[in-house]
Amino acid sequence: MAELTGASAAIVLRPEAVLIERLEVPDREVADYLEAFPEPEWPQRLVHAIRVGVFCLQHAVAGQNTEFVRRQVEQLLSEVEKKAREIVPEIRDSLIGKVGTGPGQALAPVAEVARAAETAISKRLDEVHRRLDPKSSDSDLGQALAEVRALLDPERRGSIQDVLGAVVRDMVGQDGPLVAQVKKQVSEAVQPLAGEIDKLRTLLTGQQAVEAALRDTTVKGGTYEEEVVELLQRVLGRSRVTIEHVGGDNQPGDVLLTFLPEGPTDQPLKIVVEARDREHGFGHKRVSQDLGEAMRHRAAQGAVYVARTSAGLAAEIGDWGEGRVASGPYIATVHDCLPVAVRWVVVQVRHEAAQGSKAAMDVNAVEPQLSRVRTALKRLTAMRTQLTSGRTALDKIGAEVDSLEAEIKDALRQVEDALRLGRGLQAGETSGE
Repeated sequence: MAELTGASAAIVLRPEAVLIERLEVPDREVADYLEAFPEPEWPQRLVHAIRVGVFCLQHAVAGQNTEFVRRQVEQLLSEVEKKAREIVPEIRDSLIGKVGTGPGQALAPVAEVARAAETAISKRLDEVHRRLDPKSSDSDLGQALAEVRALLDPERRGSIQDVLGAVVRDMVGQDGPLVAQVKKQVSEAVQPLAGEIDKLRTLLTGQQAVEAALRDTTVKGGTYEEEVVELLQRVLGRSRVTIEHVGGDNQPGDVLLTFLPEGPTDQPLKIVVEARDREHGFGHKRVSQDLGEAMRHRAAQGAVYVARTSAGLAAEIGDWGEGRVASGPYIATVHDCLPVAVRWVVVQVRHEAAQGSKAAMDVNAVEPQLSRVRTALKRLTAMRTQLTSGRTALDKIGAEVDSLEAEIKDALRQVEDALRLGRGLQAGETSGE
């Protein structure tokens, strides 16, 4: 049998309840009463017993108060009656001692009036006593107390408890004012949420439509980001660079390239690539904003913004555009120029690192090769523009493009060798010289 015990009791009074902790009830009858019920019902039964006890105590106190009032009224009436009865005899005896009340004496009429007054006072006191008797249901005080008891009786119709219960039932009823107000408040609170859900449903529907359309097109075999990873792996290999497809985490940056330390630097070099396959072009402002966030998030020193086609870049960029953000340089270009753009950014970052280092190498000797690359890139961009605008001189332009690409690769190779080996290049030195 479970016991109601505790090391020390703590009672906390709250506006709507009483919290009792570690309370011991040293009463065998209470334990026997609870033992007669299933254990899960013990808390409910104990609360019921407390309520019944409080109800009895309150009514007992009310009865005691009524008895106290009755005793006080009786005592007061008794004293008044006693004093009233003493007044007349005292006056009468005083007058009798002086004048006399016998037949024929002067105060005989006064004595008669005094007796009549005494009788009248006695009757009036009896009447007052009767009307103030709290035990009598016919007395004014008894009737008043009866009405008060009726108002406090929860079993009587029209009592305070009955009226309050009816009011509460009306308020919380199905069509009550409280329910109506709650419905109104809840409706107003969830209305913005419902709007957001509708927007989300629209977005999801649109996304599902896009995904369904993509499944029926040529990109169903993989995303453009995966194409970029495949191109970089094929061109750069994996000997001294790690290529990671990180775009799956929905964070800035799609592909992260980590180059092992070379030349005067002893820290790995990170280049982040943002791959975009869209039909509306972004300019330098939007590109620099996206690449700045990607470089900060991926802790990269350089970046490349690559679009599948020229439509993904604004006219101010064309097929090739250089820029810089707080974290380092970047290139915005098209898919075919991605390998060159990555190598160019790597060269730029390592050249800047070499300029700030104490390595024993002629950094200035690298500048002519960088100028060769810039010049060739400008010519290459012009040639590509001509390729997209017309095909009349396609063969000649194609040859020029091949020559310029060979020039760029040769210059980049010499710059990379110089940075890797820590030696200077002679101005104008080329692979064919």
